[in-house]
Amino acid sequence: MSQQKKKIFSLGDIKYSWILSLSAIFFGITNYLDRMYSNDPAWVHAGYWISFAIAVLWGVLNYISHIRMNNMYKKQDDLQLYVNQLVMSEEDKLELRTYLEDYVQDLMKQGNTEADAMREAINQFKVKEFLSL
Repeated sequence: MSQQKKKIFSLGDIKYSWILSLSAIFFGITNYLDRMYSNDPAWVHAGYWISFAIAVLWGVLNYISHIRMNNMYKKQDDLQLYVNQLVMSEEDKLELRTYLEDYVQDLMKQGNTEADAMREAINQFKVKEFLSL
């Protein structure tokens, strides 16, 4: 359960966190000024919209970087690199790497090339991981 919590609450996948922090800070300042000095609502609304626009900008940039990263993972055909980027303990990584290497050896005995066997093993694991979620 601990590994699943790490996956859910992992902030390592957030790119451009400084933009998101800027949006949160701008929102906090606007909210504080709204509570203290709410005489002129026009600038208050503008402040909220600006903080929202900054958050939308972060969302777009983060989405684009995840698409780029997803394409990189699709082309991945090295077991070592694939297993190392997963969020799991070192013992689990070693066990998974051993399992995938055995699976690659079995696929190679069936007549696949090493590159095709590695891609197939990684893709099969991705499918199993996705279905387990």
